[in-house]
Amino acid sequence: MSDPTIIENLISTLGFPIAVSCALFWYINKQGESHKEEITALRETINENTNILHELKELIRALAK
Repeated sequence: MSDPTIIENLISTLGFPIAVSCALFWYINKQGESHKEEITALRETINENTNILHELKELIRALAK
C-alpha cells in the first residue's frame, strides 16, 4: 500500500470513533455543568427552607408561652 492509501484507510477507520469520542466528551462536560447548576439551586432552596423552619420553631415557642 502507498502512503496516501494508508492515511486514507486510517482516517476512514479511526475518524468516526474519534469524532464520536469528541462528541461524547463535549456532552458529558455539558451535563456536568448543568448538574452543578441544579445542585447549587437545590442547596439554596434547602438553606432557605432550613431558615424558615427555624423561624417557625421560634414562632411556635413564642406562641406557646
